[in-house]
Amino acid sequence: MSVPDAYFGSWSVDKNENFDEYLEAKNVPRFSSPVMDRSCTYEFSLGEEFEIKGLDGVQDKLTVVMEGANLVEFHTKQDKPNQPVDKQVYSMQDGKLVQCFSDGKISCKRYYKRKN
Repeated sequence: MSVPDAYFGSWSVDKNENFDEYLEAKNVPRFSSPVMDRSCTYEFSLGEEFEIKGLDGVQDKLTVVMEGANLVEFHTKQDKPNQPVDKQVYSMQDGKLVQCFSDGKISCKRYYKRKN
């Protein structure tokens, strides 16, 4: 299975739901995390683990898989391997990319619109 073409492209954040609360619960102050609004490009193979810098600036191990039409990321903290795995689900809804975060305790959503 491959990633559907609809996921490819450039996106910008349109709105958030519960994002600040999610960051607070993860002890990631919004003002100290440059990752929130920066551009990033992922190059990956489905099902293969790779490393990225997480929201808190710490290296994560990341695995991306397809679950039905959804693109799903599993994040494991390298400095806290016994911490619950963060799960992020991306879906397409009405032409927008929707990212749902969950760590098993708290969840949030970010909505992205395609850049022109």
